[in-house]
Amino acid sequence: STQSTGWLADNGHGFLREPPEMSDPNDLDATMARFAANTSAISGKSSKRPADACTALSPHSALSLVDQAVAEAKASYADERMKDVPLSEELVSERCRILKVALERFQEAGPNLVKKTELIMLGRGKTLLNFNYGKWTEQQNTNVINELMFDADGCCDIEAVCLAYCHRVPRDKYGFDLVVSEFTSISQRSYRMYQNLREQKLKHIYRKQLKRLDSSVTAVVIDHCVIDDVMNEALQSMIMTEDLFETHFRPWLNQLSSEGVAEKEFVDVGNRVLPLDAKSFFHFATIFQTAAKELEKDGKYSHGQHMTTDHTLTGPRGPKRGGCAGSCSQDKCAIA
Repeated sequence: STQSTGWLADNGHGFLREPPEMSDPNDLDATMARFAANTSAISGKSSKRPADACTALSPHSALSLVDQAVAEAKASYADERMKDVPLSEELVSERCRILKVALERFQEAGPNLVKKTELIMLGRGKTLLNFNYGKWTEQQNTNVINELMFDADGCCDIEAVCLAYCHRVPRDKYGFDLVVSEFTSISQRSYRMYQNLREQKLKHIYRKQLKRLDSSVTAVVIDHCVIDDVMNEALQSMIMTEDLFETHFRPWLNQLSSEGVAEKEFVDVGNRVLPLDAKSFFHFATIFQTAAKELEKDGKYSHGQHMTTDHTLTGPRGPKRGGCAGSCSQDKCAIA
């Protein structure tokens, strides 16, 4: 009846009005039953009368909707009652551990750090994933971010991040698991976007800088000596220190083919060897680009006339050093 279900029987659109007073405010079973009845009626809103709503659905689909509605209502009810209950130390530790795993693919800031721009994504699951579970909103996410302290680079310690989210995400296991699943999907998508950005940067260097310096511009690969010359230019122009070269660039060069270097090889090895955090990666990429541009401006360097003329090195590949005159045809060591 209209009196018992709280429906407006004449509008035919499944809208709810204020439910009648409950004899017992803590009667959860009665609340769940009424909520399930209302949800079933909404699903059959094409019917002209609320009484026909559930009959418009098959018994299986109606039961599925009821089960889902009851589960979500129970979770929300439990979360509402638990939000002011303090979490035990053991539960806080466990929830933080789970959240840390969910956010581990946020890697732009480097080890044990998360960027503010990455955390903002957690409130935009609907946009990034084309779905969300309705358990975490953009406003809730903004409230957590506003509580955190970020450094000058917009980064925050991941332990502090997990602790902040631990106390704000749903308290019940059902809601918590849904939010963690959503966070995991968002962080994985962020990682793929970041990896694609790194690859595009390295492809740009290969196509726009290195190919211009290689004499065989139509070739599928470039001569390894072109890369050696770029490193020589970076050291000679003091764009890069030797320590920096030994730490980051030599491992990159040593893993490239000794003869021709294909674009995919250049990109894959560079992406794997160079630092994972965005700040360091783009700094080193800029060093490489700047050195290549300087070398291109040098009138002594022309297509096919490489500065490093002897490439039969007995040691690791890379630019020549002071004291290596025996294997270098240049009159004066540029590095020295």
